[in-house]
Amino acid sequence: MKKHLLAVLVAAGVLSAATSHATPISWSSGDVFLGFEDATANKNLIIDLGAGSSLSSFTSINVGNDLTTVFGSGWTNNSNLYYGIFGINSTKTLVWASTLSGANAFGAKSTGALATTLAHYNALAANYTQDISNGQGLTVGVEMFPGTGNDTAFGTWTGNNPRAQSGTAFAVYNQSLEGNVSSGDTLDVYQTGNLVGSSSKLFAAVNGNQIQITSAGVVQVVPEPSTYALCGLGVIVLALAGRRKLAKNKIS
Repeated sequence: MKKHLLAVLVAAGVLSAATSHATPISWSSGDVFLGFEDATANKNLIIDLGAGSSLSSFTSINVGNDLTTVFGSGWTNNSNLYYGIFGINSTKTLVWASTLSGANAFGAKSTGALATTLAHYNALAANYTQDISNGQGLTVGVEMFPGTGNDTAFGTWTGNNPRAQSGTAFAVYNQSLEGNVSSGDTLDVYQTGNLVGSSSKLFAAVNGNQIQITSAGVVQVVPEPSTYALCGLGVIVLALAGRRKLAKNKIS
């Protein structure tokens, strides 16, 4: 139901058009990665979303072609396909990470506690860059094959345990960073600093927005379901007001 509604909104121009790149963008320190994984098939797709400091202005990106290339045309119904977001700056003072919508915000971590996290992130970034040189770059992302060639250990999305299974995600968080694609899971995205209470939900300034992927492969910011309900209520109120005004004019 949510996917159909999103398709209508996109067609109507209510949601912004998807961003696209001719080739995967080059990684820079402090960039945020959007990762997809099918750990059963040992396949990853990594997209660089740009600087974490600019993540709050993200609207959408179309990764549909790359998803089909990596996971096949049936990726929308692949129950093993998960997606999430992660990034950290070089000074270990800010982390950007997603979690399943409605889950707890991430707790603050000291720079010391984030040392291993930064090392693992840098390993993923280095391999992302190397894989582009190796010809694994696609339309917007990079295809990885965990466990083969240089796609090993922390150099892959899967190798960083983003679902926090039997360990921590990116050596820091005990909760999963991912949502399931076929289930239509949405993600909340947080920016977290070193101080207690420094975790803030991005996109929340506009109706508590979340990240969601459509059946066309557009990853985008969308309003929470409650926002749709408020919009519907607003339409009803306006309609009733119009009827009352019409009735009043007829009486007079």
